[in-house]
Amino acid sequence: MHTEARTEADPASVGPAAQHGPTDDALRAYRIRCASLAVPGAFMLLLATLLQLTHPVMGFWYGGVTLSASALVSWRNCRKIARTLETHSWTRCQAMVRPPRRAPIVVLRDPSADTLTVLRCGFVNQTAPKADGPLWWSGTPQGGGVLSTPGGSALTWAFPAGQHARRRRPVFRWIALLGVLMCALGFAGYLSSKHDPMVELTVVDDSTAPGPCTVSYEDPFTGDRHRGAFVCRGHRFAPIEDTEFGWVVAHGPWRGDLYNADREGTPDYKASGLCFLGGAFVTLIGVMGGAVSRYRRRASRTSAHTLAPPPPLE
Repeated sequence: MHTEARTEADPASVGPAAQHGPTDDALRAYRIRCASLAVPGAFMLLLATLLQLTHPVMGFWYGGVTLSASALVSWRNCRKIARTLETHSWTRCQAMVRPPRRAPIVVLRDPSADTLTVLRCGFVNQTAPKADGPLWWSGTPQGGGVLSTPGGSALTWAFPAGQHARRRRPVFRWIALLGVLMCALGFAGYLSSKHDPMVELTVVDDSTAPGPCTVSYEDPFTGDRHRGAFVCRGHRFAPIEDTEFGWVVAHGPWRGDLYNADREGTPDYKASGLCFLGGAFVTLIGVMGGAVSRYRRRASRTSAHTLAPPPPLE
């Protein structure tokens, strides 16, 4: 239930910031946006899983993973903002804002202690402050908090400008490395299939049409005779009317699988391709994310020194 609206002159007159009507509405809208990403992402992943059995479509995998990852990040950010607003009240502060074409840096003047706090906006979107003037602040100078234009309906997370550099971890570097390893694993699987031994198969169910058939063959690794299903090419004529040729997987978790010239009969080839393409996608994310992170760190260091302290509130 919403409490009475606060005035812009005294935003802290009523308890925690989350109890403020427009702020509560903004949090609810944030959660709805998270759900609008999660539901399509889950649907695309489910559809990609079903299509994988018949007609693999990589676009559904990429779209589903991207939407699901965006939903998880947005939900984490929403929880962080909500916890802060449930703990701290709104405080009206005078602010100086770095021009929005660069990394958003905000200098706040605390009206009670008359101290300056330099903040860097995170989760940048259309709600980030763009002009000098009064802003509402909920949080602590050490741990960061939430900024909003007067009214409390445009929520933006902000943290101490130096905190990002101190806590920086090479996350995107590890993501890029993971992508490279996935590409290498997929490519190695593809190359190793070149060494799969070819075997002569004897059709034992008298089938001559293309499609599933039952064959027997000698295991090239143990010398034992095996009998199993195979996708025959069909249209065989004497004197080889009961003979087919296939290959046996010699590596990996599908070692021993029997497949034909079209690679039907084992998921090994598809798995190698998916691993390679997925690795390329992950590598691209790591490289692009690292480039953006590096640019933002540089912009943060230079922007913090270009802002003059804001004047006290009148």
